[in-house]
Amino acid sequence: MSLSHAYIQEIETLISRLKETTTGEIRFNELCELRELIDSFEASLGVNKDEYVTRIHEYKSEYQRLKNAGNSSSTHSSSRTHSSSSILKQSLDQLLETEKVGQSTLDELSMQEDTIKRCTMSIKETKSGLDVGNKLLNKMRSWWR
Repeated sequence: MSLSHAYIQEIETLISRLKETTTGEIRFNELCELRELIDSFEASLGVNKDEYVTRIHEYKSEYQRLKNAGNSSSTHSSSRTHSSSSILKQSLDQLLETEKVGQSTLDELSMQEDTIKRCTMSIKETKSGLDVGNKLLNKMRSWWR
């Protein structure tokens, strides 16, 4: 059996199973598997693609039909979408809160940077004054010896 025939047999078996399946989770996984099989089959053909173009088109059409049928009849898919939307909203809210905390932290750090710069300048001025004082004391000390 050639590789092309193996793909065809596996794709057709999976399509038959999907037509009988109603469980949302299993159906979703099998639909993903079907799409991967079709794409792999198409990629494996290379130069010989012309003789299978019609069949690949039929498989893609059937995949789309099965996918759409699953979406319209499955409340599981709808509840999963609602659940995903809820999780995304919570994630977005958490992200916005994190951004606010990050911004306030940056503001606080900026104020601390200004304070540290002022302290550094004050220390330099004090050191400069101490250096002048030490020089004067050393000159005065040399007079008293």
